Amino acid sequence: LDRAETLREKGSLSPWLEAFCLAVGALIKADQGFAEEAVASLERCVQIYERLEDWPAVARTLIQASNVVAETRPAEGLLLAKRALPLVPSSDPELAKLARLLQVECLICLDELPEAASLFGSCLQSHETGRMRIRRDFVSARLLHAFGYRKEAERMFRDVVSADLELALYKDAFLDLLYVFGMHVREGELQKARAICERALTQPELADFSHDQMRTVW
Repeated sequence: LDRAETLREKGSLSPWLEAFCLAVGALIKADQGFAEEAVASLERCVQIYERLEDWPAVARTLIQASNVVAETRPAEGLLLAKRALPLVPSSDPELAKLARLLQVECLICLDELPEAASLFGSCLQSHETGRMRIRRDFVSARLLHAFGYRKEAERMFRDVVSADLELALYKDAFLDLLYVFGMHVREGELQKARAICERALTQPELADFSHDQMRTVW
């Protein structure tokens, strides 16, 4: 990426390659917690793709930006996902589903639960497999919890983590566990939060994937 940035400054990158490098860099920045920098890079991507009139790429980039800010700035994330949806080609229904699920998550954060539930209903009209099904179930668990169905939500969160592990999505599993841990802490359910830590430390698949720093955090 550093080499690509040098070439970009020299004007040696094609526009598509420049946008791709910016998007990859944004993913890394988002994972490191630099959300503002990640979104700024993605905004530059959008500008490049708009000049190229590559509207599917604009949609993907807007959805990526929405995913970055959905938790911390849900109103902005909602607008980004709404802006992306009309640009998603009909040949990519999973991307359209992801845009809708992001809207649902943002609406939950904004406490707009009836609208969130209504929109989530439209996400159940098709059958998903793999990672998209897990993402849908995670959002479903969040929605159940927001409506006060805590036991049902906790059961579904457990199933989501198990599904992550079945597909060897170890990073997803850790992030999902971390979300549930935070949920329990915010509610003062410290024994449940402790149990999440214990699962992260003792689940064989996670223990094999983890490293010393992660184990120290848990």
